Amino acid sequence: MILILFLFIFLIVLTLIFKNRETFRNLINPKVKFMSISEGCNILKNVKELNNYNDLDFKIRKIDKKIYGNNVSKYYCEHLLDFTKTEKILLKWLYDNLYERTPKNLRFLYENIKFAKYENIIENGFPHTHSDVVFLTESFIHHIIQYYNTNSVEEMIENIGVIIVHECVHIWQRKNKKIFYKLYVYYWNFIKVDKIHNNIMQHRIRFNPDGVDTNWVYKFDNKYIIPLSIYTENAKNIGSVRCVGIYLNKNGISFSMPHKDDLKMDNLTDIDGFNKLFKNVHGNHYHPHELSAELISIYYMKKMNISHKNFNNKALDKIDIWYRKDVFPKYVYFN
Repeated sequence: MILILFLFIFLIVLTLIFKNRETFRNLINPKVKFMSISEGCNILKNVKELNNYNDLDFKIRKIDKKIYGNNVSKYYCEHLLDFTKTEKILLKWLYDNLYERTPKNLRFLYENIKFAKYENIIENGFPHTHSDVVFLTESFIHHIIQYYNTNSVEEMIENIGVIIVHECVHIWQRKNKKIFYKLYVYYWNFIKVDKIHNNIMQHRIRFNPDGVDTNWVYKFDNKYIIPLSIYTENAKNIGSVRCVGIYLNKNGISFSMPHKDDLKMDNLTDIDGFNKLFKNVHGNHYHPHELSAELISIYYMKKMNISHKNFNNKALDKIDIWYRKDVFPKYVYFN
């Protein structure tokens, strides 16, 4: 009799856990992890791509190449900060409200979110990611205060939460390269190559930790371009860039840039063949990782009824199909 009672209670507990598995998972694992300086530094030390900086990357970021040239992560480690109690409260408030407003079948994006904090001078204050960590600056976090004080949740999500979604997409891209390869190649007409021959613009490409490999070719109307973010002449900071498409020569399965006298380069917003798919995307449109992060964050805002209600383009339509055919079947167990 006692054994039957225990089995009955055990089944009830299992049923409750199954029905409320999301709540139980959050009790077991913290919703947000705040990285200490040492934890953030350990992440940075394993980012080998940081040593791929070109001369302009060093100069414009004001990083002394003589000191940090072979150990760029050391520079960034020296500018990490610990989170204050107030900052943790702000980010938890942001996370809780963003999570609550996100449809259940899209919440998988926020699994095990981790934050690290920099001084304001780092990367022009731009949020970015390394490995599975979102790196923010003091000033970015403090922008949350105005929304927190008035409990303006929708405005916070529209202006700040959308950026967190964007950065979480970059982490997802690292975790599931295959599913994004499928989006870029089979839905968006990109071609992944190992190398662009005669890449005479390599020295002007701005390093982006969220899009390190720039060897993505976009095809349209039997033409081929490589989208890039390149430093402007006399660039003052890493925001001083042009987002361009450089026309390539195709030879079999290889692609190359023409001689500098024949080089053709246009702003991406002026290339009709590019804008047929990516119309109305400005700024974060120079790499497929940035395009997908930007459009998926817009997709989230539309699904939450927060913003971009009238925004549309063919690339976003294809994302909707990609989610239904490729994403939801894989991530449905998170619902």
